[in-house]
Amino acid sequence: MLTGTIYGGRLTVENLMAGNLFAPSRTYGADLSVRGMDLAGFSRAMGFGLVTGRMDLDLDNLRIAYGQPMGFKLRAESFPVRGVPQKVSLAAVNAISVVGTGASLTSTAVSLFRPFVREFAYQGIGIHCELTNDVFRVNGLIREGGVEYLVRKPPLFGINVINRNPDNRISFKDMLERINRVLPDEDRGA
Repeated sequence: MLTGTIYGGRLTVENLMAGNLFAPSRTYGADLSVRGMDLAGFSRAMGFGLVTGRMDLDLDNLRIAYGQPMGFKLRAESFPVRGVPQKVSLAAVNAISVVGTGASLTSTAVSLFRPFVREFAYQGIGIHCELTNDVFRVNGLIREGGVEYLVRKPPLFGINVINRNPDNRISFKDMLERINRVLPDEDRGA
């Protein structure tokens, strides 16, 4: 087991594995968890908008071959901490929507909100991602009244990001394209 810190959270790496080390098909794998990660630091580093709050992450059964993931299960859930605001910027809402559902906010919605609101409160973020045999799934962990949320707003004012197609399956290549759509240009190699 290896331990450390990442973005203020406690990182644990377990079940390290490696196979066929001298072959082009060499494989690597591990289970990772992060407890109490600072979302502000993480979102600033990623450059896709600002999210504040704390989150726990579990990345199980990560397996890499030929330099790309073969499979994994990722569970990411925010949790409230006294004195730490839970806010998400308009840019981050768009990024979560693109990665989670494939659809970006409409330019009308962005232009409508931008002059008045640059960030929104959220009650919770809950995302489950799974890659198996080049098929990628993204689901919201927050379910209420038959609706699946990636981001859930507080009772009064905030924003929801809803997964309207919970059975959606896409290829890993298509998921990479979604991620590249939300990364800053310098991170895409442009």
